Amino acid sequence: MKERKVYICEKCGLEFNEFNYPDGYDACKEHENSHVRPEPYAIMNNGTYRPDFDYPITIAIPMEDGEKIVYIIEKDLPATGNSEEGQK
Repeated sequence: MKERKVYICEKCGLEFNEFNYPDGYDACKEHENSHVRPEPYAIMNNGTYRPDFDYPITIAIPMEDGEKIVYIIEKDLPATGNSEEGQK
């Protein structure tokens, strides 16, 4: 019987096994650290809002490497008459 170890990136799920990556642990750790993380303190109060929508529609997030990434948020709103409020 053979035993195999598989290391899995906790951020994206990419698997590193000993067949494809002989140095699986180190390769996985290096890959995991390659994911750029946001600067957590900069996310608060950093959204663009619409008057008719409670949630931000865009969020600009400064990353630890100096880049600023803008995410656009989409939320499915119930069609008129399909919400609980519309059915009362």
